[in-house]
Amino acid sequence: MTLLNEVMHRPLDPGYAEATARRRRGDEPASPVWRRVLLAAAAVGLGIAMTTASTTLRAPRPEAVQARTLLTEQIAERSAVADELQAATDTLSREIAELRTAALSAQDPDLLEVLARDELAAGTAAVAGPGLRVTLADAEVTQNDPDGADPDLRVQDVDLQVVVNGLWAAGAEAVAINGQRLTALTAIRSANIAILVDLAPLSSPYVVEAIGDPEAMEPAFARTSAGDRLAILRNNYDIDSEVAVQSEMQLPGSARTRLQSARPLAPPAPDPRAGTARDAAPGWCGVRRRMWHRRALRTRERFVIAVLGLIVGVVGGLVLQPTVPPSLQPYLPIAVVAALDALFGGMRALLDGIFDDRVFVVSFLSNAVVAALIVFLGDQLGVGTQLSTAVVVVLGIRIFSNAAAIRRHLFKA
Repeated sequence: MTLLNEVMHRPLDPGYAEATARRRRGDEPASPVWRRVLLAAAAVGLGIAMTTASTTLRAPRPEAVQARTLLTEQIAERSAVADELQAATDTLSREIAELRTAALSAQDPDLLEVLARDELAAGTAAVAGPGLRVTLADAEVTQNDPDGADPDLRVQDVDLQVVVNGLWAAGAEAVAINGQRLTALTAIRSANIAILVDLAPLSSPYVVEAIGDPEAMEPAFARTSAGDRLAILRNNYDIDSEVAVQSEMQLPGSARTRLQSARPLAPPAPDPRAGTARDAAPGWCGVRRRMWHRRALRTRERFVIAVLGLIVGVVGGLVLQPTVPPSLQPYLPIAVVAALDALFGGMRALLDGIFDDRVFVVSFLSNAVVAALIVFLGDQLGVGTQLSTAVVVVLGIRIFSNAAAIRRHLFKA
């Protein structure tokens, strides 16, 4: 708890406050030129390190590509096995339904009639009859450039939801999308560029079939919000749609039946500690206005040097694109987090009026070295992942705490 309290309530490096106290007492000597040069060099190194770490971590590793290829093959194999098992399940379900019908037709025909009505209402029975067929297709540009096309040019899950609701409102008795029967528990949602209907992925074109009286459904469907939405999709997003009357359609029954119930949950108890934290602003009582003004100008000058050095380092890293040996790549995430901790700490110290270039440089270097050393020892002891997580959590809490303080300085919120 002591460590958590220290990280949460004192995220700023204490060295900034100590350096400010020394300057007030007059114990701090004048800043030589070499310290400014060192600050600029450290900032440039910080920018290069962050850029190199980001570009290196984003590049796919050969072993990751191989693992992804193997995983894709395994998914294809398991999908084929799942399809075979689903086909076998459907066959057995039909056989069970036939045996049940044969048994009840002779012993209890009334119960058989009740079951037939319930299956029709639940969507588990196959149905046939006339109705409407609504077809939606993605814009043609998505077929030519699937990865770079605008997502708005694709049919979204909400579009299908509006169409389905419009068909139900128009009097549909049974609805299916690309052969997937809809029930009262069906969920239509998106997963990347695919649309899932009861966890079954579907792709364009989307064929929504609804059984019912087509003469009554067609004008009623046009008057719903679904008719307006199809017009908007056609005119603004080049998404083609077609509504056609069908004299005969066959919709399969849904095999996904599961009884579910819901109960209300008690609201979470309010946190008594919420909204009680307060940050004390540094006091400047007893400091003469002119001395304060000069020190503020020096502080801003040093921070500007650090920011300019950081920008130069980022640009240099993008242009030079240095490579990192594979043995050092596991430490790159820790280096990025340590750099961000030093950067946000320096920004907060500037706003608090206690920024010190020496503390900024030493803070970054010491954080990076200590964090890398901890991860290295963890790798040697076999607990590198756990220690890496711990370092990221501790530095992450400091980063967010300093970011919140910066936000309060700038936006008073």
